[in-house]
Amino acid sequence: MTTQATATEAQRLRILDMLRTGKKTTLDFRRAGVMQSQTRIFELRALGYDLPTIGRVTVYDDRGYPHRRVAVYELLAEPLPLPTPGIRQQRGDR
Repeated sequence: MTTQATATEAQRLRILDMLRTGKKTTLDFRRAGVMQSQTRIFELRALGYDLPTIGRVTVYDDRGYPHRRVAVYELLAEPLPLPTPGIRQQRGDR
């Protein structure tokens, strides 16, 4: 998948890559080519990612227009990977 892809999965991966470097706003995601970031965040939360909306801010776009109450997101935790079927766990892994 290319970094310029607009497929749903590519957008989710782009959001995760961005959030791993720190807090981001919906405008940050839009600038990265994710037009429906709220929907992608909802999907990531359903997949087990801990992505709270930590605040609302006013940001200015590239033309100087203010956008009020823009959501700010932070990645607090990622879901644990599921155990691979057929591989025995160590006693301490349970």
